[in-house]
Amino acid sequence: MYMDYSIPIYFIVCCPRSGSTWLRFLLNDHPDISCGPEFAIFSDKYGISNMIKCYRNDKSHVGFSRAMSEEKFISLVRNFCIEMYQSSAKQFKPSARIIVDKSPEHTFFLNDIRYIFPNTKFIFLIRDPRDTSISLYESAKSWANGIFPKSVIESIDMWIKYNEQILKQIKEVDSLMIHYEDIINDTSRVLSKCYKYLGAETLCKEDICNIIKKNSFNKLKKLNWHEGNFFRKGESDQWQKILSDKELTYYEQNAKKIYEKIIQKSISKDLI
Repeated sequence: MYMDYSIPIYFIVCCPRSGSTWLRFLLNDHPDISCGPEFAIFSDKYGISNMIKCYRNDKSHVGFSRAMSEEKFISLVRNFCIEMYQSSAKQFKPSARIIVDKSPEHTFFLNDIRYIFPNTKFIFLIRDPRDTSISLYESAKSWANGIFPKSVIESIDMWIKYNEQILKQIKEVDSLMIHYEDIINDTSRVLSKCYKYLGAETLCKEDICNIIKKNSFNKLKKLNWHEGNFFRKGESDQWQKILSDKELTYYEQNAKKIYEKIIQKSISKDLI
């Protein structure tokens, strides 16, 4: 397959149930952008990160490092990734000139991604841990049984695990911070911000409004994903009516400081 090396590949990372699938649908309807289903190509599931770790940590010179130079190794892995992403884009959106991968699992593999794609960009998607924990917990009751935690407190721990990684990387990588609550309250502004950051063409207000209408949460809820249970409510501040005092105390003691630090760093980054 012919590979177009001029097409950039960027990444959306976040904790699951932070709104990344909604953002994916919104971005994918821009004529320049292909933002398809999750590949998680760098995750342990597919082994690329294991290959990278083996190569970089090989001290015995009996593995990949004996067979090829680092430059050659990076080139081979990069070409494999490019072919995977471009094959998908050409199936669903041949006109795309920007590819965006939305895979929450990649949150733990940012260094590996940057090793292969040193000039890439990241969109960090953040959602209030209290609402995220509710969404994780409710999803675990249906389609995500055995995937997500079965309690709110364990779900808060999951949010912490993902967002601690993001907090470590905010200053290190080329990134844009997007808050789920902003997608709800000012979708047009968020999309314009993403388009500019990704290098996509600026769209007129009418085109953006049409994209927002097409991908409204109410319409997405009608998709029969996981028997219609994937898209839940598309609301913020649900926690005020749902979380118990015990769960709120756990949030206050364990997740609140991390959440506040992320907000503070994202604000300071916006001011630069």
